[in-house]
Amino acid sequence: MNDPIRILYLGPRGAGKRSNLRWILDHGVSHAGATDERLTLDLGSLGGVPALLELEVRDPPLHDLSDADGIVLVLDSTPRSLPPNRELCETFESWRPDGVPWVVQWTQRDHPEAMPLHELDLRLNAEGAPAFPANTDTGQGILQTLAALVGKVLARRRFSPAEQARSLTVLESMELPIAELAELAE
Repeated sequence: MNDPIRILYLGPRGAGKRSNLRWILDHGVSHAGATDERLTLDLGSLGGVPALLELEVRDPPLHDLSDADGIVLVLDSTPRSLPPNRELCETFESWRPDGVPWVVQWTQRDHPEAMPLHELDLRLNAEGAPAFPANTDTGQGILQTLAALVGKVLARRRFSPAEQARSLTVLESMELPIAELAELAE
């Protein structure tokens, strides 16, 4: 398994895809390479093979997603974003690869007009994918989203629980404010 584990961040323009990557990069993660569109993290060794986690941003229109091992749908929580969110979700449904784990990240949770999470789930997450509230300014929810998805991807690739736990320590060992570490432990 020398191919990186590829996590795609999909969402309408301005939803916070690049802000996710920027926040991870700015908070002490050791990385093997970074651009505005892609961040590669070293997960150490999985099953005796060096493992890389590649986070990549993709803007609409969505086309071939077959190279994804996992997908984060980054959706803005404000009412003005419902139309582009709905359009992206409909497109994603037609392009989503079978069996590829995915999660939803609700950004802009600090906005005064942010819609309630249950309403967002009802309107845009009918399949009930795991969903995480996030704020890309403070980092709230960014690592929780990534860790949950990476765990699903590693389980799908049939890594042992010990190997999964070892790889997720990379995410947990990042230099974060104390409040963020407390949130991660919950």
